Amino acid sequence: MTKLIYGLCDMQSFYASCEVASREEYAARRKEFDDSTDPALVVSGDPARRSGIILAATPTAKTSGVSNAMRLGEALQLNPRLIVVRPHMEFYLQVSVRIQEVMKQVFPLQEQFSVDEGFFAFPHPSKLFPDPMAAARKLQQKIWDQFRIRSRIGMGPNKWVAKMSNAKAKKSPEGIVWWREEEVQALLHPMPVESMWGLKKRAETLKTEFKAVTIGDVAAIPLGRLKARFGVWGEVIHRWANGVDISKINPHSYSTPHKGFSHRTTLPNERRLLSSSSNCLMRSAIA
Repeated sequence: MTKLIYGLCDMQSFYASCEVASREEYAARRKEFDDSTDPALVVSGDPARRSGIILAATPTAKTSGVSNAMRLGEALQLNPRLIVVRPHMEFYLQVSVRIQEVMKQVFPLQEQFSVDEGFFAFPHPSKLFPDPMAAARKLQQKIWDQFRIRSRIGMGPNKWVAKMSNAKAKKSPEGIVWWREEEVQALLHPMPVESMWGLKKRAETLKTEFKAVTIGDVAAIPLGRLKARFGVWGEVIHRWANGVDISKINPHSYSTPHKGFSHRTTLPNERRLLSSSSNCLMRSAIA
């Protein structure tokens, strides 16, 4: 029986990767599966004044303790040799649009989720996609070949599971993880409750009020108790804990109000820029 496999493709350290990939002095020595070939570079505010916060950091920078949202001055104390560059938002958005177009070329059923993420879906088994891992690798390879940006891809029977498997893909040497439908609960239920994507403070409530330590513990909570505590969100939590998500791919996610996947994470400024600049950027992407 043919079913849809859903995937989430996420760009690694997107802003920092754009900067490194566009600079000739770094690009030549970088390797796709070797993060250590990146320089210790961060995208932040005013380098001269050592002010602002870290918007993005390469994996090499993060090995010294640098993290996103850290103050630049603190980061430079951890690693005085950091390469600090100002953000170039228009450039990142142009690259984002181009990458989304590549995703659509490989997987026509595609949805932009944020500036550096996109969902896709494809039928399996099918003649077009006989091997899901090979199909994901094709997309990953295209992004690296054209943009020199590393991507991580998680796949599963629905969008939420794809998001969860994507978190595992970020720690996988190949950067691709596929959770088959029949193994989702076995993989999902031992994970800590705080790893449930999209819950935010609700995860802490599940731990303190319901004594749920794992996602399996959440799945065992009667639906009525969850709905009594969280309202409509109780049903969403119950579905997710059991590996179920009814959200569909929305190809028009940036041109129409989004009514599907809950807690869609898009920076407001990015969305306004994408909306106001869409025609210009699309011409750039197609050129």
